[in-house]
Amino acid sequence: MRRSSNSTCEDLASGRDDILGRDGISQVRSLADLVGRFFRVPVAYAAMLGLHDRVVSCIGSGNAYWKYLTTLPSNRSLVAPMVIRDLRESPALAAGLGNLQFFASAPIGTLCAQNVGVLVIADRMARPEFSRLDLETLVEMAAMIACRIDLGVLVDQSNESQLRYLDAEKRFLILANLADTLIACHGADGRCTFVNDAWVKFTGRSSQQEMGDGWYELIQLEHRERILTLYWQALHARQPFTLDLPLHRHDGAFRWMRASTTPRFLNDATYVGFIVCLTEVAGEEAAAIDTPRIQ
Repeated sequence: MRRSSNSTCEDLASGRDDILGRDGISQVRSLADLVGRFFRVPVAYAAMLGLHDRVVSCIGSGNAYWKYLTTLPSNRSLVAPMVIRDLRESPALAAGLGNLQFFASAPIGTLCAQNVGVLVIADRMARPEFSRLDLETLVEMAAMIACRIDLGVLVDQSNESQLRYLDAEKRFLILANLADTLIACHGADGRCTFVNDAWVKFTGRSSQQEMGDGWYELIQLEHRERILTLYWQALHARQPFTLDLPLHRHDGAFRWMRASTTPRFLNDATYVGFIVCLTEVAGEEAAAIDTPRIQ
């Protein structure tokens, strides 16, 4: 099979040759059935190829004939559409094909230019009237199946990526709750989605109170507007920043805190929010701060 460095191709080539075994492949079955009805043939199926162009799975109609058709040269059917209107005129090819007299095929090539299978139709009667337009239609139907396979691979990749992200997120939250540093997570919309145990201990508030925009209440009122202005400006820039701000502690005192903020991106560069780590500014440095500031 032809290979490409495209990630979809890598998935196809990673040992999961039985692409037709994926969830949602019923749509491919429906397309194969449509091909059979359109051409009015008893045999219409998609044959998926594995290593060394070996047929690893088929889906469609006329399964009693599939074993015969595997004897046809796959190297020809992979390269270009192929039609034999009357197999009786090609005795070398007709040998071992039972009572089939007509055969046509079109390669199933994915968007990454990898041939992964063949769409086959066959009949017990010769089809001398099978036209060039008919063959072009068969090619278009093979392309429809290829699109469905590409979509299935992409959906699987997306699901796997999401699972990996959720697993990493779970591990991060566990570690965050073990840290002494105050940690908060904010989504891409700027709203708080998580605070760790150290944060709850410092503020004396429940984590639920901090969700969304609830954490605004922790900011000293006289500085709140300026802090939120700086916060949203930095947020929209999607760049790391450090913000000094006074935060309400559980005993009623306001303490100057240094918030170090890091944007978060998925592997595909999708922005998903940012992480804030807060440490208390103590001693002479805290005494020298009279207004919120970004460093």
